[in-house]
Amino acid sequence: MKADESKTCKKATACKTKSCAAAEKKCTCGSCKTKASTKVATALLKCDIGFGNTLFIRGEQAPLNWDKGIALSYCEKRKCWVFKAELKKAVEFKVLINDEQWSEGENFVLKPKATTTFEPKFS
Repeated sequence: MKADESKTCKKATACKTKSCAAAEKKCTCGSCKTKASTKVATALLKCDIGFGNTLFIRGEQAPLNWDKGIALSYCEKRKCWVFKAELKKAVEFKVLINDEQWSEGENFVLKPKATTTFEPKFS
């Protein structure tokens, strides 16, 4: 890890460091791997939430819950927010700006072993 990389990946989130190996054009957290894991579900969330804001995720089963969100990280290479977790069954979830403003519409559903792109909307 480079000296300027102050954050590292957590189990359910992707790399948030701007360096994110940008110089090498690859992501150090694994969110940009071309070969998908057979056990991990990945949600790619494409939305503009404004500079300085963070996208959070809440949902119905571990590692998620409906009471407190998990901060997601932005992947510069994919131009989206990334959530990764091992799931035993499909999980309903919603995303929030700064863990305060809920996305509009119905809950999203992420299936085990799938990589799915979602486009949440905010008013």
